[in-house]
Amino acid sequence: MVQDMEYGGLQLTSRAWAVFKGEEQVYGRLPEKTPEKPAVGKNRPAVVAYDRDLFELLREKRLAIARELDVPPFVIFADRTLAEMASAYPRTPESLLGIHGVGRAKCEKYGALFTDIIMEYCMLNDIDEPRPAETPSAPNDNTPAAPRRYQEVGALYSDGKSIAELMRQYRVKLGTILGHLVRYHAEGNALRPDGLREACSLSGEQVDAVIKAFDTLGTDFLKPVFEALDGTVGYEELRLLRLYYLNSQT
Repeated sequence: MVQDMEYGGLQLTSRAWAVFKGEEQVYGRLPEKTPEKPAVGKNRPAVVAYDRDLFELLREKRLAIARELDVPPFVIFADRTLAEMASAYPRTPESLLGIHGVGRAKCEKYGALFTDIIMEYCMLNDIDEPRPAETPSAPNDNTPAAPRRYQEVGALYSDGKSIAELMRQYRVKLGTILGHLVRYHAEGNALRPDGLREACSLSGEQVDAVIKAFDTLGTDFLKPVFEALDGTVGYEELRLLRLYYLNSQT
């Protein structure tokens, strides 16, 4: 090929045309392909499990920030980043920097907004501070381990205590009791559906609409259900009715 000096394009020479027609053959060796470098974090293990309720709270905060800045939500943090936050419960800038997708600049700009949510969520749901991996000490055979708060609340509910009674007993709001019951149920414990329905302040028509939305959209995430109902049912009621729905299926 030669370059057209007037227009800057490339033109085929007569020899090139001969090659195309099969009148001449070209011999040579193509350079060996350089192995592609693996993308950063390509082999990083994916998040296996995370706290879905905390994930929803973090997504709400991300959306609020994105709307304020008029940018797509993923510009703030990717879904994978929020999922890792909802798995590792980072509560300090140092621990947040260990999360995939959190660099120094984003940590300084948005970090406190997210760690505040995580700290409050962990406090309300009796989630312990994460600790480095270490060899567990042998338990004292004479001293049985005390039940965690969520186990205690779950057991009392199973024994017949109403959610309203538990709120008064522990002097906490509905969201806190729900957090305990969510964890209790996640361990494979069944919950009385009638007590959950009793705690719901929605009308029968609204409850039916929520149940229908769960049938259609599933229960993994609450935001699609919230949006399908045009925001007429709050997240707290949706969390309550998700527990009711899941325990009514058995």
